[in-house]
Amino acid sequence: MKWAKIELVCSDIDAIKIEEILISCGAISISISDDNSQPIYEPGPGENPYWSIVRISALFDKKIDLESFRKFLHPLAFSDLKVSFIRDKNWVEEFQKNFKPQKFGKKLWLYPTWYEIKPSSKKEIVFLDPGIAFGTGSHETTAMCMEYLDCAMLDEKTVVDFGCGSGILALASAKLGAKLIYYYDNDEQAMSSTEKNALYNNLFHNFVKIDLSAGLNDVADLLIANITLEILIELKKEFVKLLKVNAKIVLSGVLESQGDRLIDAYSDQFELMSIKKRNDWLLIEMIKKF
Repeated sequence: MKWAKIELVCSDIDAIKIEEILISCGAISISISDDNSQPIYEPGPGENPYWSIVRISALFDKKIDLESFRKFLHPLAFSDLKVSFIRDKNWVEEFQKNFKPQKFGKKLWLYPTWYEIKPSSKKEIVFLDPGIAFGTGSHETTAMCMEYLDCAMLDEKTVVDFGCGSGILALASAKLGAKLIYYYDNDEQAMSSTEKNALYNNLFHNFVKIDLSAGLNDVADLLIANITLEILIELKKEFVKLLKVNAKIVLSGVLESQGDRLIDAYSDQFELMSIKKRNDWLLIEMIKKF
């Protein structure tokens, strides 16, 4: 079976109307993405940005007459209209091909659950499938955090993964020897994903959910947070409470242009230890002074 695929570029204003036309023409799937001209790294406070120019893709299980479709779209503005055809495949297999094991540092590995492995004493393996919650190791900030954990001395340590997403950093910490993992995210889907992944990796006995109202103090040897700048600054007081004196904090999710602002916000109670950079992203390591 062949699938017909229509693609075009339009404004965000016309996108809704074009979606309605595609549905009326029998589209069985529609996706909207950036046309690669407007990357959005981090919204400002109170902002909810959206691309002003978008690329729409629609799948049909029947033949499409491109000229007739152009008439339906008139007088809406669009460009780059094209039709292509996709042969039917085993889409589960195709999806799985895109996710191979990833190595971070010398011994830490991330494996999708469907991947068969041979046991090796030289590997610490986290099993994690791509899903709704953020965090599969592909983004620069996540990769830097994983590499940091691979080099850290975590045996018998207590670690906080704040903004846990999929739980990838919590899972890696436990695999690398941490005795206790506190985890938190303001997204219930992320908390659920973390718990599910911890169970799959047989690590849930090491995990403790953080209750922000419980007044937890002085528990962590290391806190790692891969979030955005404004939230990292907002949560500083909470982080101070959670960390022991001389404990380390690792912050990522910030752009190079935001680094000085973050360091300044933490400088009264933390001493800067190191900064790592990958492309435009930073990982900042500090130690709690008192």
